[in-house]
Amino acid sequence: MEGTTGRQRIPKKVFKKNLTIAYPKRQKDQKEIVDIFVNIEKNISPKTRKLTLFKNLKKSLMQNLLTGKIRIPDHIINQIISNE
Repeated sequence: MEGTTGRQRIPKKVFKKNLTIAYPKRQKDQKEIVDIFVNIEKNISPKTRKLTLFKNLKKSLMQNLLTGKIRIPDHIINQIISNE
């Protein structure tokens, strides 16, 4: 991936070959496809931000657990073990 757009770069050599791309001829069909991709893009951004937030939270919690700043109560540990 390149930059922060989240879009993958397509190498030039792909386009040097005889490449046929099928697409709908009707404007209405093209718009429907574009709308689908726009909705996908709208959903990706918030989920990416949320994932980054959770990764940072995990890193912080792990550091605090490893240094002993935070302790997990025994009943929670037992609950986790019993669910496995």
